[in-house]
Amino acid sequence: ISCDYDMCDLIGFDDYIASELDYRTNYIKKDLERIVDYYGLSKRKKKKDDLIEDIVLFEKDTANTEKVYQRRKMWKYIEEIKKDKYLRQFLILD
Repeated sequence: ISCDYDMCDLIGFDDYIASELDYRTNYIKKDLERIVDYYGLSKRKKKKDDLIEDIVLFEKDTANTEKVYQRRKMWKYIEEIKKDKYLRQFLILD
């Protein structure tokens, strides 16, 4: 996709806001702390909004693309295991 500088900034900003809204709406603080731990970021004395900001900034950094992809893939696997009547008994996350 080619776009002028201002348009690319706007698209990037919209993507940032969408990610932030997704985390704020669909995740509890405990879920966010797990993501922060996975990425190796600090969660010490941080509120939910601070955790969200750290996660989104980490995920938007192209240097972290592989780590972000891996985390999302693993989280999908966890969700699939939770749906399986047999395997879910072996999944202990808490």
